Amino acid sequence: MRINKSMWCSFVIAALTIFSFNSAHAQRVMPLGDSITGSPGCWRAYLWDQLQNAGYTGLDFVGSLGPQGCSVQHDGDNEGHGGILATNMANENQLVGWLNQTNPEIVLMHLGTNDVWSNRSTSLILQAFTDLVADMRANNSSVKILVAQIIPMDPAGSCAECDTRVIALNNALPNWASNLSSQSSPITVVDQWSGFDAVADTNDGVHPNDGGDRKMANVWFNALSSVLDGNTSSSSSSSSSSSSSSSSSSSSSSSSSSSSSSTGGQCSEMCQWYQDDPRAVCVNQTSGWGWENGQSCIGVETCNGQSGGGGVIQVCDGSTPTPTPTPTPTATPTATPTPTPTATPTPSPTATPTPSPTATPTPSPTATPTPAPTSTPSGGMCDWYGWQVALCTNTSSGWGNENNQTCISRDACGDNIVN
Repeated sequence: MRINKSMWCSFVIAALTIFSFNSAHAQRVMPLGDSITGSPGCWRAYLWDQLQNAGYTGLDFVGSLGPQGCSVQHDGDNEGHGGILATNMANENQLVGWLNQTNPEIVLMHLGTNDVWSNRSTSLILQAFTDLVADMRANNSSVKILVAQIIPMDPAGSCAECDTRVIALNNALPNWASNLSSQSSPITVVDQWSGFDAVADTNDGVHPNDGGDRKMANVWFNALSSVLDGNTSSSSSSSSSSSSSSSSSSSSSSSSSSSSSSTGGQCSEMCQWYQDDPRAVCVNQTSGWGWENGQSCIGVETCNGQSGGGGVIQVCDGSTPTPTPTPTPTATPTATPTPTPTATPTPSPTATPTPSPTATPTPSPTATPTPAPTSTPSGGMCDWYGWQVALCTNTSSGWGNENNQTCISRDACGDNIVN
């Protein structure tokens, strides 16, 4: 029997279609994370449902753990381990065994919540992420990795600093990803933070409720479908980064503008730090002080969190107009006049109980033995990248302002203390 050209072409097209379908079936996707991903992690169910409805039927969710409920039928395999820290996962090489069992081609990673809760620093978390990426690539050199800027936290007062730490981690992710991404194994940063309300979209300030799961599924769908369609040229293509959006209804005020150094082209954001001259705002961190572009800089959260005024300002053409919309929230901390009343009670009682004799003791306490000893034990100064800064007396971490001058804690100064 003779096969004409048109029959042969039809056969080839059919074969290619079947091959393409089977290849799609080989797409193994690993949802990787903690209890937000696995216990029960119903965003995976909603994501699976959206993928099927959109025609992405050749996928296989993989992992050593099975489904834990959820009302929607879905492929429930995952690596969402409740309570796990990214730092522990990396340090204990836990991921390697899971990768060897499942050999994923795409990883959806929402990790870091428990690290933030456990007060692990952003740098430690990013190092763990780097190690985990190395494990993924050792298993599959062309693995595609989608890393979430994690959802905000508001755990009812049990971790007051958590949301600020989440913002710091999220703001650091785009640069981290861009440095580590490669053409063969791209890293896409997925913005799960923006638009997620830590109160309305969770059951407990941490774990998503049904509405939160649906929001997460929508964001994952947009990012994953883009990768499945071959759009992986940018290391942060699906991310607007929490640093570029302060619209999230999370309880935190402003993470945001830390990543922008200019507004309207001729104005730049600076930090009015107490009575000092305005200082640069950090791009790559939101809390504490840093060193960028050959100068000291201060994170937005630290700048806006100072007591007694100050905050992020706009500096235009060398002038310093202070239309400080951002510091307005900081006006609340101006309730730091609380220390002032405290100073008043001290002299009153002293003077009342012992009219005349007390006059002598009064100077003693008032002679501010407190500051005096303080300057001595503080040991002097901190050489902060060439800038000589006084060591704080009463501030145990980060930066402060004491005796009307900027100071740095011993902890923050580290090995740079000078006599």
